[in-house]
Amino acid sequence: MNTPPRYVSPRPLAVRRRLVLAAYLGYAALLLAWTLLPRPWNLLVAGIVGVLTVAAGGNLMRPRHLGISDGPDTLLDERQLRIRNEAYLNAYRVLGLLFIVVPLYAMIGLDNGWWLPRTFNELQAVFWGALLLASTLPSAILAWTEPDLRE
Repeated sequence: MNTPPRYVSPRPLAVRRRLVLAAYLGYAALLLAWTLLPRPWNLLVAGIVGVLTVAAGGNLMRPRHLGISDGPDTLLDERQLRIRNEAYLNAYRVLGLLFIVVPLYAMIGLDNGWWLPRTFNELQAVFWGALLLASTLPSAILAWTEPDLRE
């Protein structure tokens, strides 16, 4: 039986935006710590920053903090459904653009000596960054753009 979840009003816009920034800037900080700090400090700092980044990203993806469920469409009203679908559409547009721009950069970069990921660590950084972006972008767009509800 599909019972609607108990509605919890979304967190304030400023809090949601901080979660978005924590998720994406945390990943950038993790990469900087991993590449710039000497061992074993890079492992320690990257581990701590990585856990915090995953916590922020995981917290961001929890629908109850956004006021919209990721459940079936039957649990949403028309407004929530429209807002969620717009966030997914915008996320897919951004990801689609990246699927065009990144290979184009690689093709031009090979001929012009631009930076391209060549080592295992560099390829991992690109992979995990793409995974973070693809898995959190719809929720991040929703968290960033959805205004606060009026009391």
